[in-house]
Amino acid sequence: MDYSVILIFVGCLITIAIVINHIQQQQLKIDRQRRQALAQQRAIIDETQTILAYSTELLLSDAVINILYTRLQTAYLHAIPLSKQPQKNNYKQALDDINTRITSLASRHHHSPSLSQFKQPNNEKQFRQLIQALSCLNIIVRDEYTKGKIEPATFNRENNRFEQLIIHIKIESLLFQAQEAYQSLRYDSAIQLLTKAKANIARLTKINARDIALQRKASQIKQMLLEIKAEAQLHIEAQQNAKQINPEIERLFEPKQKW
Repeated sequence: MDYSVILIFVGCLITIAIVINHIQQQQLKIDRQRRQALAQQRAIIDETQTILAYSTELLLSDAVINILYTRLQTAYLHAIPLSKQPQKNNYKQALDDINTRITSLASRHHHSPSLSQFKQPNNEKQFRQLIQALSCLNIIVRDEYTKGKIEPATFNRENNRFEQLIIHIKIESLLFQAQEAYQSLRYDSAIQLLTKAKANIARLTKINARDIALQRKASQIKQMLLEIKAEAQLHIEAQQNAKQINPEIERLFEPKQKW
């Protein structure tokens, strides 16, 4: 057998092996890039859906909800060609649902709920979750605006709403903490917290002086301050009376001196 033929045959095998390995490496690279791109879109979808879950609590306007729906729509459009079955079909169904929602939203007059309708969460954890959601939403809206997907007038209007909503959340958080302080008989802390809440309401009143709900909230805080200050004064007087009575009681039990 001709050794040159054998060498050529071996060389061909090595070349084929190198080519196959290169193709496999390229396929792995492409698949890795696909999974990374899909993970990026999945993160956008999860983040946006989380914000939408708080749409009622955050009193989101139809304009902001439409921004979030459009963001979801774009993410699904990018995710579908990157995904495999059955995930691909799930994304297609989700996209159809989002398209329907966008169409429905476009067919009605845009609505912006009054920020005075903001309701106090049940605990401090829920306050933190709302603040985190609002902070994330603010970043999303700014990013979409930078990309030119939001009109300047819409951005300015919604940005002002975010700033006012933050103050509303702060007020309710202060009231929540004040209630806890009052229940723990920490009157000084309760008074300080209510005074801060009163100052924040004054800030909002300058923006919207005709807001009846704000006026009621201001009256409520004023009444709470009067009641807590009065109760704190009674508590101080009771403690002082107790200090005066205790020495007299102690003298009754002192050993009698023998003459």
